[in-house]
Amino acid sequence: MVAGSADRILSRIKLSRIFSGPGRVYVALGTYEYRSPQQLQTELETVRRELAVRPHFAGTSVFHAQSQFDAPLIRIVSGVVTDSNGQNLKDVEVEADGAHDTTNRCGKFSLRVRHLCGRQMTFKKPGYKTLQVPVEARRLGVEKEVGKIVMENAGERASRISALSSNN
Repeated sequence: MVAGSADRILSRIKLSRIFSGPGRVYVALGTYEYRSPQQLQTELETVRRELAVRPHFAGTSVFHAQSQFDAPLIRIVSGVVTDSNGQNLKDVEVEADGAHDTTNRCGKFSLRVRHLCGRQMTFKKPGYKTLQVPVEARRLGVEKEVGKIVMENAGERASRISALSSNN
């Protein structure tokens, strides 16, 4: 959970069922979310104090302990790219706001962007039509799942048109 403060972490945990199952739960806070080591320490103490009464609470940890403090948060945009037959497409180049990714063998991508100024994602793969998809910018630190992106084979529309023409 990217939270930014002990209060936000605790409010999100109250809605969660993470303490109801088996096992032990650790809550991690990232250095990049806090202005200073002192602020991080204060937030850690607040989380520990509030969650100490919860069964299965095992403690806190610091994520990215060697990272800088007060780093800018990013927006995350993810999804899956398929062809028009629903087959996942590997090696599709995905670009938005200067960030780049390539889909894995399952067609999945994940972009980490700071601004999403253009609010457009571009998808390119040889043999397929380049596709531009608008994407709504989300709050910093929040992932936007765009779902399935369907790319059309470069010759697909022409073959559909010729098949329709031959049937008339």
